[in-house]
Formats: sequence, structure tokens, C-alpha cells
Amino acid sequence: VSQTLQELHLGGNCFTGTLPAPLFLFAPWLEQLDLSSSKDCFKCVKKEDCNDDISQPGNLCCEGTRFCFENSMDEECISSDKFGINGRIPVTFSRFEDLTVLNLTGNLLSGPIPSAFGYGQSLPRLQILDLSNNIFTGEIPADLGNIGSEVSGNMAIVLKGNKFNDKSLAPLNLCQNPNFDDSSNETMCPTEREILCDLFESTFGEEWVKNENWDDNYIHPCGNNENNTNRWYGVTCNDMF
Repeated sequence: VSQTLQELHLGGNCFTGTLPAPLFLFAPWLEQLDLSSSKDCFKCVKKEDCNDDISQPGNLCCEGTRFCFENSMDEECISSDKFGINGRIPVTFSRFEDLTVLNLTGNLLSGPIPSAFGYGQSLPRLQILDLSNNIFTGEIPADLGNIGSEVSGNMAIVLKGNKFNDKSLAPLNLCQNPNFDDSSNETMCPTEREILCDLFESTFGEEWVKNENWDDNYIHPCGNNENNTNRWYGVTCNDMF
């Protein structure tokens, strides 16, 4: 009887290194993947070797305590925020057709979230996506809200604790998901945008003669710059606070 890898739960480890792109090739039927990194990670280093980079290979792990040896003056344990899987999420991760849970929270993943996430039929059965507390930058992919297209109800999407562009919005379809952890964040999901989008759709706004920026996923209706010049056509806002 042949066997296939179905679930991989390694959460709570003190990871380093990068995500292997070939994982999809060897485990295409994976249903749950948990590679969340523990925040209680420490490294033992000799005092004379202490420097800005304490995540060097060869350092000993500290078993959850701040001191390696109770009465030792030669070594000390240093708490580090440099633990975690680094680099980017391989685009191949968007091709898991049976994946229901993808948990990568608490790592050092960087760059933008792959635009392939949510595009077409990617990750159709995903129910939980947790990418929180990494260092992702740029904009949230416009199609991210389309993930889990075969799932009944709204899937949970957790993205807090990253470094996304604070002047751009989250995609509208993502903001309309009550299980998106930032759906109530007025900076990322302004209420007025949803109301105006309803107006745009119900009055066939794509046929308007003047509709500049009304179909842009990332521009705030009031504008994304200090002078509010980059705004939706015809919209003027006042600062209330």
C-alpha cells in the first residue's frame, strides 16, 4: 500500500533557514502544514563571540532558559529575534490543491506575498491562512481574498504583525471577509470604500465616462498622499481628527 504525506505539524520549533520550493513536488496532496516558529528561542554563545549576529551556525540551543550553565562565566544565553524561517514563500506553495491549513506565523519571511496566492484556482480548499508576525512588505495581493474558492463560508486570514505598505489598502474582497483579522482596521479597510464600491457596482460604474481610480484595489477614495491628489474621481474628504 503506497502512502502519501497528509499532514505536517512542526509548529513551536526554533526554525532557521528557508522554505524548500520542492516540498510541493514531493507532497502535492498535503492537507495541513504548520511551520510556525516559537518566540521562546534562545542561543548559547561565548561572551567573547557576542556580536550583532547571534544566529551563526554552530551556536548551541538554550532549552528555553536564559542561562546555559548556572554558575558559568564563560557562556551566557542571549534572547534572539533572529530565529525563524527566512526568505520568501515559494510560488509553488500556491499549487497545493488539498491544503486546508497553512500556518507560517512567527517567522522571518520577507518580500511580498506571492501574487499567485488566490490567482485562478490556487489553494481552493484552504480554510486557514496564518502569515502573521513575519516581515512581509509591499501590497497584499489583489486576489488573496479568492483563496479557498471551494470552501463554504469565509476562510480565516491572519496577516497582522507584518510591514505592508501603510499607504495602500487591503483588497476589497479581503476586507469584506469578517474572518480577515484586519477587516475592522479603518486604515486598511476604510468603510467609505465599501459603500462607494457598492455604488460603483450597482450603477455600472465601469461604463461611467469619468471613473478614474474607482476600480483600483489599493488607492484610498480620499487619496494616498498628503495633498489627497491621488484620489477617486469626484471624491473629496475632510479630516475629521
